[in-house]
Amino acid sequence: MDTSQKRKLIYQLLAKKGILGQKQALLDAYGVDSTKSLTEDQLDEIISSLSKDSDAQQIKRWRSNVLCTLQRIGIYKTNESWESVNNFLLSPKIAGKLMYDMDLTELKELNKKLLNILKKQTIKKENERIIAKMN
Repeated sequence: MDTSQKRKLIYQLLAKKGILGQKQALLDAYGVDSTKSLTEDQLDEIISSLSKDSDAQQIKRWRSNVLCTLQRIGIYKTNESWESVNNFLLSPKIAGKLMYDMDLTELKELNKKLLNILKKQTIKKENERIIAKMN
């Protein structure tokens, strides 16, 4: 990626985060008035820093997705049900680790697995409802 592309990426990341107005404060930290005055290493450093925040936001979002799915399954009911959540997640068949130890890829895979569990639960309940209706 060339220098102009890196400058554009910085603007895109700032805009995506809604902090485009803080661009000058970011540049002041490097003692420059414009992104054109930044060195290649400085550009890479800023991109890395802004991207890490994006990764952290994605992890937070996927943790929330997992919790919502756990709630729909019936594992996570209130803030006081963390023990049941942790015990469920520690099962080797589910994740084998706690949620805060998982990276983004693991959280996505976990949520996919949980959605499959939810789907099977829904099918089972529907079949039970049909059988009960027939009897």
